[in-house]
Amino acid sequence: MPLSTPSQHNPSLYQMLVEGVRDAVYLHDVEGRILEVNPAATDQTGYSRDELLQMLIHTLNPYRDAKAFKSMLDEMLEQGLSHKTIYSTHRQANGREIPIEVNLNRLDHGSEILFVAAIRDISEHERLKLSVEHKVRFNQLLLDISSRLVNLDPERIDGAIDDVLADIGQFFSVDRSYVFSIDWDNDSITNTHEWTGKDVPPAIHRLQNVAFSDFPWLKKLMERLQVAHAPDVSELPEEARKDREEYQQQKIRSLIIVPIIRDGRAVGMFGLDAVRQKGHWDKDIRDNLRLLAQLLSSAMDAARLGRELTHMAYHDALTQLPNRKLLHDRFALAAERARRNGHKVAVLLLDIDDFKLVNDTLTHSSGDKLLCVIAERLKKMIRGSDTVARLGGDEFVMVCELKSGEDAAALAERTIESISAPVMIERQRIIIHASIGISLMPDDQAGCDKMLRNADIAMYEAKAAGKNRFAFYDASMGESVRVLIEMRYDLQQAIDNDQLIVHYQPLCCAQTDRLSGFEALVRWQHPIKGLMMPAAFLPVAERSDLICRLDRWVMQQACTDAKELCGDNAEMRIGINLSTRDLYDRYVVDRFVETARAFGPSIDRRIQLEITESMLMQDVHTAIDHLNLFKKFLPRVSIAIDDFGSGYSSLNYLRRLPIDTLKIDRAFTADLLDDRRSAKAIIRSIMDLARNLGLKVIAEGVETQEQYRLFKSLGCDQIQGYYIGKPQPLSQAMKSVPPWLEV
Repeated sequence: MPLSTPSQHNPSLYQMLVEGVRDAVYLHDVEGRILEVNPAATDQTGYSRDELLQMLIHTLNPYRDAKAFKSMLDEMLEQGLSHKTIYSTHRQANGREIPIEVNLNRLDHGSEILFVAAIRDISEHERLKLSVEHKVRFNQLLLDISSRLVNLDPERIDGAIDDVLADIGQFFSVDRSYVFSIDWDNDSITNTHEWTGKDVPPAIHRLQNVAFSDFPWLKKLMERLQVAHAPDVSELPEEARKDREEYQQQKIRSLIIVPIIRDGRAVGMFGLDAVRQKGHWDKDIRDNLRLLAQLLSSAMDAARLGRELTHMAYHDALTQLPNRKLLHDRFALAAERARRNGHKVAVLLLDIDDFKLVNDTLTHSSGDKLLCVIAERLKKMIRGSDTVARLGGDEFVMVCELKSGEDAAALAERTIESISAPVMIERQRIIIHASIGISLMPDDQAGCDKMLRNADIAMYEAKAAGKNRFAFYDASMGESVRVLIEMRYDLQQAIDNDQLIVHYQPLCCAQTDRLSGFEALVRWQHPIKGLMMPAAFLPVAERSDLICRLDRWVMQQACTDAKELCGDNAEMRIGINLSTRDLYDRYVVDRFVETARAFGPSIDRRIQLEITESMLMQDVHTAIDHLNLFKKFLPRVSIAIDDFGSGYSSLNYLRRLPIDTLKIDRAFTADLLDDRRSAKAIIRSIMDLARNLGLKVIAEGVETQEQYRLFKSLGCDQIQGYYIGKPQPLSQAMKSVPPWLEV
């Protein structure tokens, strides 16, 4: 006998069941037979009411059989439970499965035990839940990627980007993730980094310097800084036909590509490909990918900067040729290669004959262009496995693997001929010549530095023999040249190996007897000859670019020591001598500004640059230009004319020079006691001139108390000399100040 239903026994109950309930409601018995449903149940499942009334409720759940369902109901009855909440799955008439929440209530209907199941579709809830979980996981991925890409050494950045692409590819369940760089000038793109999933072949080796015009749809979107999104590559529009063919050739079914933006322009692309099945990326995911692109952009910037810094460290800034550092590495490779092949390594050191005379007739930019022309000509003289480097100034080196000395001689002849060919620069026809010194290994059996030194000696011999020629190194070459060259290379090693030290000589304020500063004076702690004074090595440095390196080293050391020497005294300054080569070097201001700024914004008030009067008179107009640039970029730096009074012709230019101080030539100080009247008159004239121009005066070479008192009586501002203190290393500089001087 069939069971009666509440709709038959209590129509009002059935009415409540039917009306106003959005959840699907099922009335079923302990066997699971469905006795009644509301309209929402038919909407939810896609089955008609009649179909549902012929079914057992557990058959709507594809994962639960009759036995498991009966066991669940028996458990409720045994425990006396009237309510139970279950999370399960329903299969709709179309076969689609939906997540559901079941609120199951026991209903005692007379002698019958029935159950009312209110079933809610929680698909949207689950979607939101998954969305939240996805966002949490994505934010964690962002944090992880950010931490991995920050503060990396340049050489590790590329590997880190590869690892990040792997994480991104796996997170989004794609088959390929990648980064491209864009070269708009050459209309090309290059696949720089790539990750591929299992059984997906890499494409990076095929996508180097590819014409961007082969992807017109993608190129247009990158120009507009828009995302390229193709859920189905086969459905790309006709305007993207060329792109579609390229993608289908790579078996890509779906893709999304995001621009990597710097300074308002796409400099690269970050993309995901789906190969095995189609992918879809909604707006939230597209926004997420933009965030990832920003992170990758920062990492790529760091990698680019690292590569540029590495390039700068190993290449000459003007010609982009290898510098001395890289030359050593290349020499080692060439020596090993020559050893294996039974060949020789030839080092050809080339110096332009009378380059200073030629350069003086040119503008700054023309001189640079000439050096670049020379560099290009030298590059054409060698093979790809050989090296041409610039050592500085007008010195170039070629390192070549050759079979014999005859081959080296032939190369030198061709090089001299090439250099001698006329060149037009800014409508000016220029002809230059070169002298070359050659050193051969294994004949000379030496390392790179020794080979360069020998080639240098040979080059000087070539110049002495008439220039515009070459000479092979021979152990019998002139002793004076050998000593000069060896001193130069020893000084090079001294700069590289921290053999130089700075001694500081104190200055005092003549009117207050207070310590007012120091002058930085370089010394060379030679490993064999002991402490060497500047007179022994500065002339050698000034004949080469070493003087510029020396000046910069002293500048860096003085800035480093300034805090300890000057403390919080705003009036204290460290005097630093500028060489003639540096004063007239077009890049001197850039170098000094870069060095000074590395020590903070207040360092310029600690510095006094000192230039001798004779240096100024070599090219006073250029000197004025360069000193004005110093004042422009380091406005609080003080500039002093050293040894003033030895060249009166410079007085006409004092008003135009951006100077602050005159340092009276020590010769007048020495004469002050022997020929007091004339020396005193000259010193008084210099001081009157300085006061009229608003300049300070420093007296140098003061060695006695009497000299000190005379300068003090004349109103001199500062005094320097052995009476105040001898030059001492940093550790002794403050200790050696005389006790009567207030610190």
